[in-house]
Amino acid sequence: MFPAGLEQLSTLWSPILPDYDFAGGDHDTLPTQAPGYYVSAIIGVLLCAGVGYLVGKAIIKRTD
Repeated sequence: MFPAGLEQLSTLWSPILPDYDFAGGDHDTLPTQAPGYYVSAIIGVLLCAGVGYLVGKAIIKRTD
């Protein structure tokens, strides 16, 4: 599945919400899957905003 050199790196970390879903339970319907999608979206937005904030602060600091 992975190229030969990347196979050893595939076990370095695991996703917080694999397949956008919480562990356990039967998640076959949309109402049971939706919370995982919402939490994944919120985490993604917060991470992107945090990185953008840090990059912006670094750029401003360099120009002063």
